[in-house]
Amino acid sequence: MKGHPAKADYIVQDKDDVEYQPISLEEPPYNPNYEILEEYEDYFILNKPPDIPVHPAGRYYKHTLWFLLKEEYGKVRFANRLDRETSGLIIVSKNKHTGRFFSQQFEARTIKKEYLAIVEGDTPETFTANGFMHQAIDSDVLKKRAFSETEGKEDVRTAFEKISGDGELTLLRCKPETGRLHQLRASLCSLGHPLVGDKIYGVDDQLYIRFVKHVMTDDDWRVLRIKNQALHAVRLQYTDPSGVEKEIEADCFDDMRGLIKRLSP
Repeated sequence: MKGHPAKADYIVQDKDDVEYQPISLEEPPYNPNYEILEEYEDYFILNKPPDIPVHPAGRYYKHTLWFLLKEEYGKVRFANRLDRETSGLIIVSKNKHTGRFFSQQFEARTIKKEYLAIVEGDTPETFTANGFMHQAIDSDVLKKRAFSETEGKEDVRTAFEKISGDGELTLLRCKPETGRLHQLRASLCSLGHPLVGDKIYGVDDQLYIRFVKHVMTDDDWRVLRIKNQALHAVRLQYTDPSGVEKEIEADCFDDMRGLIKRLSP
């Protein structure tokens, strides 16, 4: 006080002037190289790269898709969102009315979504994850979720189709009917085919704990195979504000593209 730092046990008095000076934290590195695929008067669709959050959270503020787009377009609204390490298609509305229009389609589950995923192991040609989501109580990662066919409050439905594989890894087409948090990642992990590169839902969730503590080893990265999780929102089928049915696809980025080339027949 009186121009000096106060002790932690000091009780603020009447007429005291209190000044708080937050520590400036450097934001983590990120990938700003998004691609605008189609743009219209009221909305546009972009291909989000991996390793960039959609919204500000934690240590991320300027290093987010929201901030980058705000600088160019002003206030925008995301009709859908992807995890920081997930890449692919996002619909971005330029105004509140269009944002509400697309949000209602996602809530009504009339927008059809497809993802590409590369997972560990050899999967059946087709399989489903129809059941429920719940917290993964046996994990040290508090935000980790799990899929169960019988237990949970959030219903989930996903169809999986094998595209190619080499016995060690499999490339899947994923068609979620619902849109729960971490739905694809948690379902595949619980079914015994974790995503390549996934630190939480991969082969060992202790990798995530070491990642946030910045103590990852070279062996850890070799286990992950690639830097970011191998999940890409590849296709959207939707109705635009004029009532026209549309479909759009987006290419994968480098890490996934390299693995897909390896798995191509």
